[in-house]
Amino acid sequence: GAMFNLIFYSNEWTILSESMLKLSPATRKQAFEFIDRLDPKGPTNIYDPLEKGLSFSGAVARGPGEKIATGVEKLAKTGVDTIFFLTDGMPNAGQIPVADNILVKVKELNKTRKVKINSVGVFSAGGGGGRGGMRGGNNGSEADQGGAFLKKLAEENDGKYTNAGGAKKP
Repeated sequence: GAMFNLIFYSNEWTILSESMLKLSPATRKQAFEFIDRLDPKGPTNIYDPLEKGLSFSGAVARGPGEKIATGVEKLAKTGVDTIFFLTDGMPNAGQIPVADNILVKVKELNKTRKVKINSVGVFSAGGGGGRGGMRGGNNGSEADQGGAFLKKLAEENDGKYTNAGGAKKP
């Protein structure tokens, strides 16, 4: 009964389905075929696919005592409650190409949605010079900066960070 979707990104992003899919043998096959067609290249656009993923949350901001329109409450209860975000690079493309700015905007977008964001970093230990940068510019490798960024993204959104690459943990 699990619902899922996949958003792939590099300099641009593409999505498996415009609506959430119910996990089944057919949708699992569809997901693997989608993955097999992917060709990662170019810059790393992190914000835009995160924004799209959060749009599936279905959560509705409302004040105390405010009523929700019929049908909307069901959507709010069945929308996305968890995102698993995986990257091998720092942000450097898209609407918001800077890590610190992404953290601020995602926190703002997720304030009422309450979507848990788990992050996974697949950085090589000898990564480059932090193209998208956290504060401080090129201090540390891209792997170190990426790990710090993903850890903060997860912590600020009630998730967990996993280091799946060769970089030391932040």
